[in-house]
Amino acid sequence: MKVIMDAVRATADKINRLEIRGARNIAIAAIKAIEELSKETKAKSKEEFMKELMAAKEILFASRATEPLMRNAIRWLIGQTERSGEADIIKLKEAVSKASQHFLKILEESKERIAEIGSRRIRGGTTVLTHCHSSTVTYMLRKAKEAGKSFEVFCTETRPFLQGRITARELVEAGIKTTLIVDSAARFFMNKIDMVIVGADAITSEGNVINKIGTSMIALAAKEARTPFYVVSELLKFDPATMYGE
Repeated sequence: MKVIMDAVRATADKINRLEIRGARNIAIAAIKAIEELSKETKAKSKEEFMKELMAAKEILFASRATEPLMRNAIRWLIGQTERSGEADIIKLKEAVSKASQHFLKILEESKERIAEIGSRRIRGGTTVLTHCHSSTVTYMLRKAKEAGKSFEVFCTETRPFLQGRITARELVEAGIKTTLIVDSAARFFMNKIDMVIVGADAITSEGNVINKIGTSMIALAAKEARTPFYVVSELLKFDPATMYGE
């Protein structure tokens, strides 16, 4: 079991060290880690099999405090496996694989749908401000570019880990005119911005959004300047723990 769990721990370590970034990418990595565990397990009974899945869940949960998308994905995957009613190990492995592929399909479909809806909001000549790095936001902006729209994006560098530089690099590679600014300059440039678009780490039970530190500061500056502020996210980022004040 230790050797099998080492692969799960390796994924958790990459998440913890920010080698894997972005809620969607983290969820995908976690799902694949559990699917791989289920394929390699030497468990002889359903009880032992489920025990290993639960152990993997705890390791992955501990890798990042605020990753409800990953947590929801893992909970759903394990729940689907448990509810499959299967007792045979081979059938249980198939149940994990089927659930994993289904959730990955949901993630892909949601990304495409968000990009389809969001890219319509961006018109030619628009100037967009982003904060931190969201693979969904950058994908949406790339889709708008592919649709033939010409626009400019300002990216905050997003200290201390500079995720905004990742956003800027991806947008430049997509042929989008991009300007990287320091976080404290967001308010200074706001009068030049037509819309702010950010991702989300979590959605609370009250409908609030939790995102990278600095997001609320930018939201207040946008409100002051009467600049539209959009959050791009799946509802899969809803965090049920917030119903209990956590």
